Amino acid sequence: MRNNKLLRAIYTLAVYLWAAPISLLGLALGILSLPGGCKLSVNEGVLECAGGRILSGLLSALGRNMQIQAITLGHVVLARNHETMHALRFHERIHVKQYERWGLLFLPLYFGSSMLALMVGKDPYFDNHFEKAAFEGAAKHADSQINS
Repeated sequence: MRNNKLLRAIYTLAVYLWAAPISLLGLALGILSLPGGCKLSVNEGVLECAGGRILSGLLSALGRNMQIQAITLGHVVLARNHETMHALRFHERIHVKQYERWGLLFLPLYFGSSMLALMVGKDPYFDNHFEKAAFEGAAKHADSQINS
């Protein structure tokens, strides 16, 4: 039993470290957004940054051609407001798991998936492999919540 707890702690530390460079970027953006009214909280080991005019402006700047409502950077989720954070929490948690699996490789793989979709005439967001997995996982989670 004691070995299982130790292994779990080592695994948890490893996945946080694996995603840490991207999480630090998310943390920096969250901290920079505090003067504009952003609120930070930790939920299930993920730092959630929501609301405020600075964060809303950052998300607008990142998504010039589309409205980014929330974005995951490692173990940090940035959302336009608290309602959006609540609505997209499970979707964004799947992205956290993807970062835990792929670490720094996640960003080039994500953009590569978008570029591949675009090259074959598909939508770079909705046909992105990682987004499709997040949408499917969030839908299954919602279905399980309704059926329980």
